Amino acid sequence: MLLGAAPSARAAPISVSNGYQFLDHRSPNFLGIGEGVLQQFGSTCVVLAGNPCAPRNLINAVGTSVSATQGASTLPLSFAASALTSNHWARAFEVNVEELPAQTRQVLA
Repeated sequence: MLLGAAPSARAAPISVSNGYQFLDHRSPNFLGIGEGVLQQFGSTCVVLAGNPCAPRNLINAVGTSVSATQGASTLPLSFAASALTSNHWARAFEVNVEELPAQTRQVLA
């Protein structure tokens, strides 16, 4: 997976690191978090080049768009800041379990 960020026309260079991608299997829970099988991917550190990847550095997101490319597919990521990861960009989508390899379906069952 290749993560890239496109700053606005007159912005400084962007640094992208701490990328991730995983299959998330959520069971029913009392927290109210939706259940199902999700493909999740993103980066916890998208910052202006030279800036530290530290919490509460929201200036890094201003005028920035981020996308992830794998093969011929490119998808936009959403800014997903929190108190712990203010430089976090992510995307998730539901996965059809029947389309997964048999070994993966066994683990999820």
